[in-house]
Amino acid sequence: MHVSRLASWWPPRPTSRRLSPLSPTHLAPSSVSPASPLRAATSKPWLRHAEAIKPSSDDAVAARSLVDVVDLASEAANVGQPPALEARVQAESKDLEARFALAGLALAAGRHREALEGYQIIVETDRGWRDEAARKAMLVVFGVIGARHPIGDEFRDRLRRVYY
Repeated sequence: MHVSRLASWWPPRPTSRRLSPLSPTHLAPSSVSPASPLRAATSKPWLRHAEAIKPSSDDAVAARSLVDVVDLASEAANVGQPPALEARVQAESKDLEARFALAGLALAAGRHREALEGYQIIVETDRGWRDEAARKAMLVVFGVIGARHPIGDEFRDRLRRVYY
């Protein structure tokens, strides 16, 4: 099953309860525990199904990518709304938290280039920020767009230049 088929269930309907933002050490992709409030708020049957797919299955990579996108988008939604986040970035260009959230919202909207550009700026500014959360998020985007997508190739090269 391809990510786009699983992703047709995203975004979730708004919830009536407000989620508390998670601490920065818990916001990296795939690091949200199954018992966290974030998981509880985004738990839908399709998400539980995606998490239950056996790692040896052909659908495992697509399912893992979808779960990671949900994690990134959910944490971004908890940080703020796009206009407020954009204002924070305009006021302080080194506000990596706001930049990371904007990139997560772009990813959730399917704007992969914009998401990768946001994550790339964070990597270039401080590659160790939040235990390399921006690099890990870029790997999630690479998983979503596919192995040989031209945008993926471009940003893999840019990421490689930062690290090597």
